[in-house]
Amino acid sequence: MDEIEIVLLHGNWYREWCWKYLKKYLRPAGFHVRTVSFPYYNKDSKEEITLESFIECAYKVILKCKAKPIILAHSMSGVVLSELCERYPEKIRAAIYLTAFLLDDGQSVHSFISQRNSSEFGAPKKYVDFKVNGRNFKVITLEEERIKERFYQDCDPSILSFALPKIKPVPFTPQITPIRISRNFRKVDKYYITCLNDKAVTPEEQRKMYEQFIPKDKVYTLNSSHSPFFLSLIHISEPTRPRLI
Repeated sequence: MDEIEIVLLHGNWYREWCWKYLKKYLRPAGFHVRTVSFPYYNKDSKEEITLESFIECAYKVILKCKAKPIILAHSMSGVVLSELCERYPEKIRAAIYLTAFLLDDGQSVHSFISQRNSSEFGAPKKYVDFKVNGRNFKVITLEEERIKERFYQDCDPSILSFALPKIKPVPFTPQITPIRISRNFRKVDKYYITCLNDKAVTPEEQRKMYEQFIPKDKVYTLNSSHSPFFLSLIHISEPTRPRLI
């Protein structure tokens, strides 16, 4: 049997390291796993990082696939997945949103979370300038003392120790850029995995998003935080259908 291609898109304040454990289950189950690492600012940065930068980064990985891939997006990368569905529906086997931003046309991550009326949930973030090569780029950092309660509250302490040194500021511009979707976006088979104990993107926010686009029989639940890949095994038992254990 040929391997099923699957591309994993990480969210803000994660990188491809977050899929470390999930990959161990997907590969023996017959998947060819590919991961995307979105760009971030460093000492060599010269240009602004935009949502288009993220989309191009993901598309380059899709082009390496030997067959149409399933794409699984976590958190912020849901907007990247939606743009990919709109632009390249013929290249995507299925789209899976894992507690991810599944937004409507014209919305951005920033505009969606700006509707919140409580500070008891959401990412505990700060906006700062990253200065390099004579330029200032706006980035978003996390308040370290609150990372566990919002992202890793049900994870083993060793997971937090593993993740904390790897967390990097994320570019601001992709968060404020509205997505553009239309009929092409709707051509792709979509699924949503909602995390019931998520304090970064609440279950209510997730429901508000997936009810617009995804039928009930394609919505699955996990009793987990915003970091389910450290807790739950996610298998793809059919070409496009997730089965959660």
